[in-house]
Amino acid sequence: MVSSLFVWACVWTGPAPDYSLAPIRAIRHCDFTDCQVKSRNGEHTVSRIPREENAPRGMLHPLMALLDRPIAWLKHTLLFHPNTKLQTSPADFGLPYEDVRFGGPDGTTLHGWYIHSREVHSPTSESLFVWFHGNAGHIGHRLKQLRLLHEQIGGSHFIFDYQGFGLSHGKPTISGIIEDGRAALALMHARGWLQGRRLVYFGESLGCAVVIALALETRPDALILTAPFHSLQAMGRIRVPPLAFLVENDLPNDRLIGQVHAPVLVMHGTDDRTVPFRQGHELFTLARHPKAFYRVEGGGHTNLHEVGGETYLRVIREFLLPQPADTAQAG
Repeated sequence: MVSSLFVWACVWTGPAPDYSLAPIRAIRHCDFTDCQVKSRNGEHTVSRIPREENAPRGMLHPLMALLDRPIAWLKHTLLFHPNTKLQTSPADFGLPYEDVRFGGPDGTTLHGWYIHSREVHSPTSESLFVWFHGNAGHIGHRLKQLRLLHEQIGGSHFIFDYQGFGLSHGKPTISGIIEDGRAALALMHARGWLQGRRLVYFGESLGCAVVIALALETRPDALILTAPFHSLQAMGRIRVPPLAFLVENDLPNDRLIGQVHAPVLVMHGTDDRTVPFRQGHELFTLARHPKAFYRVEGGGHTNLHEVGGETYLRVIREFLLPQPADTAQAG
């Protein structure tokens, strides 16, 4: 039995994913029967031997199934860093809003805010922006940026927390955040918020993966992706290289974005220390036309609206206006 599986514990501390990250202790079971960890010049590699060569077939499936839960725990612990202390509201930012509970068996699992449109007569005032935030914090941390778009771009805005974030119940999972997004879209249809409005998905970092996945199911009028990653596995190679194969098939933005049939705007900061700038640009190259890319010179991971300033707003305004040709670069 010992030769049929490998259990590995490691401690990893890295830069903050979106806002904060504590040291993580993780346990991993390889999908192979024999694994060796070798270290050379401080770099760790994992050599893997196919299980068929090393163990009886009959005992492999139950052993792997037994470790499915620890594997899932590892992925979700590394990926999600929610904050449940939500002590602000849109009212603190002068925004008219409706507090909303939705989703789950009883319709109250998830929590969000619907910010009503101001009466601004412009082509973008009739857009409904649906916000999909990143892997840390809660919706209160996005209110400053939301107010900027609400005042300067217009439209209505719906922002919500995934399970386990803010006031939403439950625990976040990779499949769960996409299901939470589906619940948000179902709510908007049920409430009639989409009637007469253009649907705009606004994704931040991890939220971009939710946006791309949902765009294949419910096509929006436009997608805005801020600081997106190429794929979760690509991020794994940077954060925890020996464990990157854990998420090989999770949130594969690179494989999916080419299937999205809607205009895409990608915005990425050149000084992003969480998701490298090149990942956002590579994802942009894989997207269909029409598309636009905004290189935010000196921008980090969560401050593109601050660093970009008026150019940031102009790029979004121009992107949302009907235009036949796409823009390769802006700013």
